[in-house]
Amino acid sequence: MTNLSYSSTDSGLEVVIAFNGEAYCTQSSYSRWTGIDRTTVVKRCKSFQLEKVNIECGATGKKIVTIIPVDIILNFLWKDRPEKLNTFIEIIEELTGKKLSLSTMAHSGKVKSEKTKKVKTYIYLFSNSQVLKLGYSTNPENRIKQLQRWEGELEVLNIVEGTLPQEKQLHSLLHQVVDSFGDEWYPIYRENEILNLMNSININKKVVLPEVLSLV
Repeated sequence: MTNLSYSSTDSGLEVVIAFNGEAYCTQSSYSRWTGIDRTTVVKRCKSFQLEKVNIECGATGKKIVTIIPVDIILNFLWKDRPEKLNTFIEIIEELTGKKLSLSTMAHSGKVKSEKTKKVKTYIYLFSNSQVLKLGYSTNPENRIKQLQRWEGELEVLNIVEGTLPQEKQLHSLLHQVVDSFGDEWYPIYRENEILNLMNSININKKVVLPEVLSLV
């Protein structure tokens, strides 16, 4: 499996997303996130034909991980940590833009993905006049509110419809020049460079959201 993007969430869950939008979690992070002994998780996974993939993990470099498809994770959670199901579903929906739902056949513990119900996802570029923030969100309005709690007033420079893999592609291109502040923050002078890249990777044309712009 190739063309993978990697995200480590604030909760410590490691999510790998293929370019077709299918999501996976790493075996080790499922163990950490749920508190289930890793040996138990590995033993349980032996009944499935899981893949090992080589992923790029930002500053930590590449590593080989075993990935578990979302539908299997959901069934694991059903037994291990049912209280975490909703949190997990929210994380995956935020990252992939796909709606997930628990099957009405609750006794079977099966989960299905409603691929027909897609959520719009966006790539945004914000600025506080000193640095640039390039990121991904299903709700840029909420995202700018969150950021303004810590970063002060922000200006919306661009918002386009785009996927998480496309956002990761942008960061990969931008990090070829070692001039950034962490994974998603860049010096203000790179504004035109980033805007040009956003409009050149087959993303839809610029989307202006009045409710977002009214916040700045």
